[in-house]
Amino acid sequence: MEKLSQRDKRVLVVGAVAAGLILIAYYAVIPALAHWKDLKDQLDNQQAVLENIGLSDSPQARLEQKRLAQTVPAFEMPQKEDQQRQLFAEAFYRQVRQSGIRLTNPPQFEARVKPHPDKTLGLSILRLRCSGTCRFGQAMELLAALYENPYLYTVEEMHLACGERNREEMNLTLIVTTLCKM
Repeated sequence: MEKLSQRDKRVLVVGAVAAGLILIAYYAVIPALAHWKDLKDQLDNQQAVLENIGLSDSPQARLEQKRLAQTVPAFEMPQKEDQQRQLFAEAFYRQVRQSGIRLTNPPQFEARVKPHPDKTLGLSILRLRCSGTCRFGQAMELLAALYENPYLYTVEEMHLACGERNREEMNLTLIVTTLCKM
């Protein structure tokens, strides 16, 4: 076998170094990059979860919190039944007076307290019924203002009927609900 020339030695060294770099890249760098990508994906998923529940400091999360605050401007946690009845009735009656509706019967809670469909919440539903006379604009003003009532759960029923003598006067029957602790 012939003695290797200097050029052949350099080619073998460069080839061995290249093979070593390829092996290092295949067994160390590529798996490390794949692991980093997996971690980044997990981090992105967790940030998305935080943004969905409103616990992120990102600008998008702040905008979402602001939008939710406009949708639900006021909310109070439900109290025991007796206290919730009083708080809800006072707030509702104040809104009815502010809208200018004349009540023909005072607001009355239904005697039966209905449990919330989701039993795990430990809440029940109180229904408040009222009826009165008003103009159409006053009824719409009341509906628009109801979402500001921190004790309101939902408007269950609303009936508007034109008055028999005066078409401008409308008879209003409204059933609204609130939640209370069981």
